[in-house]
Amino acid sequence: MRENCVYTVKEIAKILKVSEKTLYNLIKTDDIAVVRVRGQIRITSQALTDYLQQGGMPIEKGNKRDPDPKER
Repeated sequence: MRENCVYTVKEIAKILKVSEKTLYNLIKTDDIAVVRVRGQIRITSQALTDYLQQGGMPIEKGNKRDPDPKER
């Protein structure tokens, strides 16, 4: 990823390997910062870096994977 770049939602979704809908939900809940350019959402490389350094996607209730007893 290059420094000082601005990406579209589609590009960031591809980088994170998530759907655009998932990314829009992260944006809606302020988990990832955005800028708007003439009403269009853009995400800076710094915002993506900050998001990833904070641990990435929050684990929602019910999505936690219970450890396999064999793995203990």
